[in-house]
Amino acid sequence: QSFNVVEGNANYSSIDGVLFDKNATTLLVFPRRRKSAYTIPDGVTTIEDYAFYFCSELTSITLSAGITSIGGGAFWGCSSLPSITLPAGIKTIGGAAFWGCSNLTSIVIHEGITSIGNYAFYSCSSLQSIEVAEGNANYRSIDGVLFDKNATTLLIFPGGKEGAYTIPDGVTTIGNYAFY
Repeated sequence: QSFNVVEGNANYSSIDGVLFDKNATTLLVFPRRRKSAYTIPDGVTTIEDYAFYFCSELTSITLSAGITSIGGGAFWGCSSLPSITLPAGIKTIGGAAFWGCSNLTSIVIHEGITSIGNYAFYSCSSLQSIEVAEGNANYRSIDGVLFDKNATTLLIFPGGKEGAYTIPDGVTTIGNYAFY
């Protein structure tokens, strides 16, 4: 339910029951059994690998503007999250970051994101749309489907997108597990 770090601990701190590094710049672990919406505090720049792993009752997450990195598996199994907007400051999304977020219906990727790890949105069975900001130098979205910037590689077809689909002309590669 909560982490409480004693004052004076040289390595860790806690804020509102959440475990951080000493300077509260890296969110290390969110309590798995905590039932709530959560706003990441200002000053946090990194969400550690598996920080929200199987927090299945996390109903909403607000990412602070200062976050630059979301670790691998960070939100793995957060099955109650309906959507997430990735702030402009985020540069990297680790592999399997949102794996199994089965209620996630939409993702917005801002222009600053330079790297999306393998399986980042794997097994997101309700995901209907991945939108990419116009100015992103590495990715683009066409009809809610994620491609590389030149639209030659189809990277991710949203797991909840229904109906027939025609792969656009110019696509030469379909990424691993793109239609999983």
